[in-house]
Amino acid sequence: MDLKKKIKDSRMTGFQIRAIAICFILNLVDGYDVVIMPLSAPQVAEQWAVGDVLLGYLLSASLIGMAIGAFGLTPLADFIGRRNVTLTALVLATVGMVVGLFAPNVEVLLISRIIAGIGIGGMVANITVIVAEYSNRKYAALATGIYAAGYPVGASVGGAIAGALLAQWGWRETFLLGVVLTALCLIGAALLMPESYEYLIHKGDQKSLEKLNKILPKINQAPVTVADLPSQRAAEKVTVGELFREVFSKTMWLQTVLAWVGYSLLTASFYFANSWTTKIIATTASDPNTGVTASVLYNAGGIVGSAIFGIIAIKVAPRRLLAITMVVAAATYFFFGATIDTIGLAMVIGVFAGMAVVAGVSGVYLIGPAIYPTKVRGAGFGWLMGVGRLASIAAPILVGYLLAGGMEATQVYQLFAIPLLISAAAFWLLGVVRKRNGQLSEPTHQTEALPVVSASGVREQQATWTTVQN
Repeated sequence: MDLKKKIKDSRMTGFQIRAIAICFILNLVDGYDVVIMPLSAPQVAEQWAVGDVLLGYLLSASLIGMAIGAFGLTPLADFIGRRNVTLTALVLATVGMVVGLFAPNVEVLLISRIIAGIGIGGMVANITVIVAEYSNRKYAALATGIYAAGYPVGASVGGAIAGALLAQWGWRETFLLGVVLTALCLIGAALLMPESYEYLIHKGDQKSLEKLNKILPKINQAPVTVADLPSQRAAEKVTVGELFREVFSKTMWLQTVLAWVGYSLLTASFYFANSWTTKIIATTASDPNTGVTASVLYNAGGIVGSAIFGIIAIKVAPRRLLAITMVVAAATYFFFGATIDTIGLAMVIGVFAGMAVVAGVSGVYLIGPAIYPTKVRGAGFGWLMGVGRLASIAAPILVGYLLAGGMEATQVYQLFAIPLLISAAAFWLLGVVRKRNGQLSEPTHQTEALPVVSASGVREQQATWTTVQN
């Protein structure tokens, strides 16, 4: 019996739960990193006389770094391991926070955000894959939903603490908190985070086998020998060019493009709201604290939305659920914009907007890695994350120009409902394409192996992932 299938069919152990919990905690850092600059923006703008256009670039700086990290760091995991890349990424995130803490001007602050973003971008794609690999088949959707909730927890709880720091001291103290968080996560991950067992199986050399056999007893599996591993894995060496050809192979290119379109438009809308809502609401209400509250509520809604998505996805096809969620998100953005002058009502709708959009991100975390076979999963999913970050870079900058050009905040939020509708269509079509290619078995949610067609045209059975129907 295939080792990966045995693991997926077994009950989850404390070791697996711990691995997922570590990734949940690391995802808190992503949430806090994204809100730290929007929350600090009003004070930074006042201190250094930063206009809306330059502020848009500053808000996008960490997203630029995240794109670099997702494209540059994440594919390395297919060569040197997901644990090593995650630790390297955390070092960069910590360095970026330290530089931001002591930034003497807006230019250095912008550079610090890029550095921190590189680390966060390189980390997130890797830990998402680790969560999915250490989840068994029964609880894959729920585990992914809980993990994805780490982002809004970090954004809302961290944002609330940062808001108190801003009110009591100033924006630099929010970066000090970021330094402490990332440093503690680095130490914890170095001590406790396991390597991806699928990476070790895939690599197949003696050193990897020794590491694998230390993990297997902790997940209720007997140690194995090289002979027990898939024979093609030990000899398989994948170059960067081969990674690219696999991701854009005849049977994969359309799936890749649809996933890129769907996720990039989702993240553009998400990061626009996360970057600008604090300042827009603060300006509308003439109260900085109201802006912080709006941001916290938006991300608090994300906690609930992520958990709900994970629970429903146990019974409902996640890809179909994701498309429906994007339609709901578009509606909430439209009505948030329409009610923005009525602060109380807008905040209530903002909670639902956060629920829908973060639930969408949770859905991508669930279905995204399953698109690609093991040998290119790090690159395929990492590039998906990178493209999403690229789109998210443009959103805050674009909004800066739109607001500076005289567009009303109401119109901006309603404008971003359109990308969410297109995202819904892309994810729906992704399911249609996978079904057409024979990569979905039945029109109901099943837990069986995914047939994956490689670039060479050879079908291999990928028993690792819960099948996600359209």
